[in-house]
Amino acid sequence: MSSPSLLEIIESTRLTITMLNNLTAPLCEQDELDAIERLLTQRNDDIEQFFNLHSPLQLDKMHSVLDKFVAQDNELTELADHIKNKMAKLLIKQKKNTKAANAYQNI
Repeated sequence: MSSPSLLEIIESTRLTITMLNNLTAPLCEQDELDAIERLLTQRNDDIEQFFNLHSPLQLDKMHSVLDKFVAQDNELTELADHIKNKMAKLLIKQKKNTKAANAYQNI
């Protein structure tokens, strides 16, 4: 198996970000979650393999590509946090609605 290039990892990150941006709602279908999970697992494996196979000296020569990688990684992290927060708010809202419905039924 050949080592993934940093550009390939960046492209898979871009694909993951696009998939997350295209979700219809934070509470999405299981197949969407499975696809995203597969992409993230493959991405993590590729990153680990990439950094295990390259010396610090080799990595130092890839400065501009590493900067792009870090920027995309930060974007992915921010997007995931945003989706998580949005989902948490929806769940809290749903719990409040359930409490209100239960209180109304008990009247």
